[in-house]
Amino acid sequence: MNYKNKKDDWDKAYTEAAAYWSHFLEEAKLDLRAHMGDPWKAKDVVYLKRQGRDPNVFNKIQRVNRLISGFQRKNRLAMKVNPAEGSDEKTASQMSGVILHIMGGFPNGYHVMSEAFEGGTLKTGINLVNIYIDTSTDMIDGDIRLKRIPYNKFLLSPYFTERDLSDCGYLLRREYLTQNEVKMLLPMKMGEIEKLAGCTDNKFPYFAPPKTGSRGNMLSYDEFWELDYKKTQQIVDPDSGAVSEWKGTSTQLEEVRKEFPKAKIVPMMKRTVRLTILVNGEVFWSGEDPNGIGEYPYVPIMGFWNPEYNEAKFKLQSLTRCMRDPQDDFNKRRSQVKDIIESQISSGWKAEEGSVVNPKALFQSGQNKVVWAKKGQLDKIQELEISDIPPGLFQIMEILDKDIVEIPGATDELLGTPENVKTPIAGVLGKLRQAAGLTGLQDIFDNYRLAKTIVGNKIIKMIQANYSPEKIKRILNEEPTPEFYSKDFGKYDCTVQEGVLTDSQRQMYYAELVNLKDMGAPIPWAAILEAAPLQHKDKLLDYMKQAEQGAAEEAKFDKLMERLTAALMQSETMANIEGARAKTAQAMEDKASAVLDRIKAMREIGQMDDKNFMEILKLILEIEKMGSQPTPTPAATQPKVTGR
Repeated sequence: MNYKNKKDDWDKAYTEAAAYWSHFLEEAKLDLRAHMGDPWKAKDVVYLKRQGRDPNVFNKIQRVNRLISGFQRKNRLAMKVNPAEGSDEKTASQMSGVILHIMGGFPNGYHVMSEAFEGGTLKTGINLVNIYIDTSTDMIDGDIRLKRIPYNKFLLSPYFTERDLSDCGYLLRREYLTQNEVKMLLPMKMGEIEKLAGCTDNKFPYFAPPKTGSRGNMLSYDEFWELDYKKTQQIVDPDSGAVSEWKGTSTQLEEVRKEFPKAKIVPMMKRTVRLTILVNGEVFWSGEDPNGIGEYPYVPIMGFWNPEYNEAKFKLQSLTRCMRDPQDDFNKRRSQVKDIIESQISSGWKAEEGSVVNPKALFQSGQNKVVWAKKGQLDKIQELEISDIPPGLFQIMEILDKDIVEIPGATDELLGTPENVKTPIAGVLGKLRQAAGLTGLQDIFDNYRLAKTIVGNKIIKMIQANYSPEKIKRILNEEPTPEFYSKDFGKYDCTVQEGVLTDSQRQMYYAELVNLKDMGAPIPWAAILEAAPLQHKDKLLDYMKQAEQGAAEEAKFDKLMERLTAALMQSETMANIEGARAKTAQAMEDKASAVLDRIKAMREIGQMDDKNFMEILKLILEIEKMGSQPTPTPAATQPKVTGR
């Protein structure tokens, strides 16, 4: 490879980017100074010093930025891989576990993201999140880590427009490292690195490390990333529409054509990236993307981005930018009011030269102000008159104070101070008002969530490209699924979304179980306690098992009692039935006896005359008639019918 051409490309790219972004870098530096409490211009400081006044700073910007940053940190959400419709739930769960392991490692990925949000969106306008492979503890697979890159350590192509840098022609990044640190990064160039002295090229002027101590003689370590394109061949299945990149040889491709005659071979251009590493301005390595993902391992966290505007000074801005002018006016007016108030104690003196024995005595009262005049120009000595404070000055101060909060879109509720402090409000109402106050800042939170999703997708690609199945098994304690390394998995079979932020996948699982339980899902408490991240959980589970055993024995006893009660009731019922049967049999026996007696009587009747026979028959019929009539029911036992 011709390293000289790469050196020329780097010089050309740096010259172009530095010239275009110089105005933005100056404004970003002023934004950061204003946030840090150093907003005064040099000429204003000189003016105040001449008047004997100090350049006091009453920093309102930092308060607004910290409150917004604190809201973001308090409401962090975890990265979670959710399967798309009909995809593999197991694979998505495994990928979520690996991402959680990476983001929860050291340095904490979520903290890095929050630092980039505060440093880029709120303070300077842009920061980068670098996803890189750290091989210090794992020389085989490495460990995926996140790092924040501040605004003054990199330069982007002036022509990029997309927030994912997909159309960014190049990216330049600089670090200042010691010889040993560079040797660790480029072990194959140790001999050449030992011959290098400290960097003196004066590039990246807004990032100049202090030239003191043991790190004073440092080397410049530059990464030159370029967007590149290469020819590829795609195999298209006309029946299913599946597309796959061919990575084999031409001979193997001919065999595939013979075996699958319907398959079409389509030549295409594939987008990728190249990396060139320079130390002290000299090329030490150049090649294709070492991360294996074919795209920049950087994600910008930006504030207000308007790519259609040409001037870099205004197209990219932080939230601090719109608060700088109100803060400057507030500091000036506050300094003037302070001077006026202090002058009310004693304004000072007008004196003629030689009019007093000890001129120093005039400086021992008031604000040490003495106006000297030549002899004969005024009376010997006069006291300066005290001027009244304009009543409207304090109203102006109040307006300026509100501007710093209202211009960026913050509200009193967001800052924790309601409009009418005398009116008590409920905590829930206060939270609702605070959330409504964030509506004006919703775009910066949406852009941050978009950047977070882009980071998650890049992490998925880096996991598939660099982590071996053995490393995945060590992280998850289980074998990865066959679909885990599918290149289409991140594109078609999952979506990176935000979930409950926890320290581990088990804690996330527990939080989701509790949420489903609150929604009414039939989840047993044993499953929730099993997943709960509690100390001495084994004792709690033992207590629960004992309680369940006691409850089971009690339920068993209750069932036995129910069976005994049912058996007793059944025996009583059978006894009642037998008694009824006995009574029925007795009644039948009595009836048969009565019939027999009647037959006997009929025999005797046969010996009677007709008159006596008719009288006896009539008497029998009357008796039967009386026996067939129903027994009257007592009034107390009759059902009552009530009107409605």
